[in-house]
Amino acid sequence: GKPHQQTPSARCYVKHIPTSFTSSDLRGLFEFFGQVKEIKIFPCFDRYKGSSGIVQMVSLEAASNAIATLNGMKLSGSVCELVVRFAESKEEKDFRMGMTFLRNNQGGQNPVMDKLAQQLVQLSMEQKNSNK
Repeated sequence: GKPHQQTPSARCYVKHIPTSFTSSDLRGLFEFFGQVKEIKIFPCFDRYKGSSGIVQMVSLEAASNAIATLNGMKLSGSVCELVVRFAESKEEKDFRMGMTFLRNNQGGQNPVMDKLAQQLVQLSMEQKNSNK
């Protein structure tokens, strides 16, 4: 399928953060592009690839500049290039999780799930339209 497009926002999703990085290291990296409002680094499950996290910037513009510059950058002490993109909204994440679940449970054995799936699609459409 085509790549999932995140709705641009002031939130950045960051992947492959070197395990040696603290949230203040990450803040230092992003503050170059504008004020950082909030940082979350998730627990690291893969020392080789590093951690992931969310950086909430002060504006969409700051987030866009950070993404344009930092995405694909190789930080010292890291094995993988940094991945920086717009973070999914909660709706987008729920929708994607729902879709993944459906793909893994295809065949319509479960009418309840089918109904839930239709509602998810419906909801996400309404969500998109109401955001305009």
